Amino acid sequence: MLKNEDVPTKTGQEDAVPAERFDAQSKPPENIIKNDCFVTESVTFGPCDDFEERTINLGNLPNQARFLNVRVSLTNICRGRELAIGVILSDADTRQVLGYKGRALTVPGTSCGNVTIDGFCFVIPENTICSSRKVRIKVIAHYTGLNTNSNCPC
Repeated sequence: MLKNEDVPTKTGQEDAVPAERFDAQSKPPENIIKNDCFVTESVTFGPCDDFEERTINLGNLPNQARFLNVRVSLTNICRGRELAIGVILSDADTRQVLGYKGRALTVPGTSCGNVTIDGFCFVIPENTICSSRKVRIKVIAHYTGLNTNSNCPC
């Protein structure tokens, strides 16, 4: 049986390789695979080894993003009619379109009412999320057919 003093200890720093040390021209060591999304270090367990420890330094996180969920609230809509809803996301400064989503749906029922439609989700890629970002949201909604429901005057 091994005693604690017989087992060599590792701090993890001996094998750690800082990710920021690599650029597009340099080749990382064979046990490190670097791509635009993540850094992976291979770990090999020797015979009878049941524990290894590694420290991987990422530095500034690459490929950051922001997530935006838009809820659209419609008031005084005619239930039972099909609606088309579109959401356009753009940069507030440049007005460049960052994404758009659309959905058609029929709200159950036969009377006038209010409804909130959730789930217009956008991922906004960023180089860093350490600065503020202003976006514009435009929404358009309309019925897709004629009103054949006499119970709904809205």
